[in-house]
Amino acid sequence: MKYFTQSLIILLLASSALLASNNSIGINIGQSHSNYHQSNQTGSIILGNTPDETFNSYELYGTLKQDIFGMKPYLSYTYSSNDDLKHQYILVGLNKYYHYLYGGIVVGTGEMKWRYNPLNSSSDNDYITTSLLGGIQVGIEYKITNSIALNLNTKVLYHNYDTKLNPSTTATAEITHNTTTSFGMGLKYSF
Repeated sequence: MKYFTQSLIILLLASSALLASNNSIGINIGQSHSNYHQSNQTGSIILGNTPDETFNSYELYGTLKQDIFGMKPYLSYTYSSNDDLKHQYILVGLNKYYHYLYGGIVVGTGEMKWRYNPLNSSSDNDYITTSLLGGIQVGIEYKITNSIALNLNTKVLYHNYDTKLNPSTTATAEITHNTTTSFGMGLKYSF
């Protein structure tokens, strides 16, 4: 949690630098899907609910106009949620533009938090897990005006969110989320 909070502060400072220079910011709204797998290590553990794998997602991002090795730097914060989990992550990356199309690589850090105890028990465990992320994104930007563009974006992210369950000394299990795919649509404003 502390590591993620520090990363969020760095993102806010970097976003301020984006706004202060001649670059662009945007917002995307969409959906994401994060896989779920439970492995029982010992004993029999049954979850209170099967976790929902589909999230509503909101992404705030910025891009620099200056090229680095022919690619444009990218910085984003995404918040996704459903009835079971909250998922937020910070990404940095590089995108290569081909007229309206773009594609690139991203890396970052994320946090996944259960909205309730996965076992529906009375224990007060805080089910928060963090992970490093890496992946790819592709998208299309269609200019509406000189400053505003419609943005369609999809990402595939690889991560390792592990929730370890230990309700007793005779039963342990692990819930993992290893990949997230997302699709978003929104507007981008260039300064």
